[in-house]
Amino acid sequence: MKLNVTILMGEPVSGDDAVLLGKLSPAGVTVDRVLPRLAIVTGSIDPSQLSTLRAVPA
Repeated sequence: MKLNVTILMGEPVSGDDAVLLGKLSPAGVTVDRVLPRLAIVTGSIDPSQLSTLRAVPA
């Protein structure tokens, strides 16, 4: 079972932001949507990976 997550970014992001996706994917996040104007990324993650996601530098 995966948890849905909403990640609030410190600045606007684009759907093609390789740096952002490069940080989230190895942390176990499957990105569903990038909302650039709102600086929000939505996705899902296995609960066992939450500590890895928390350790991702902003």
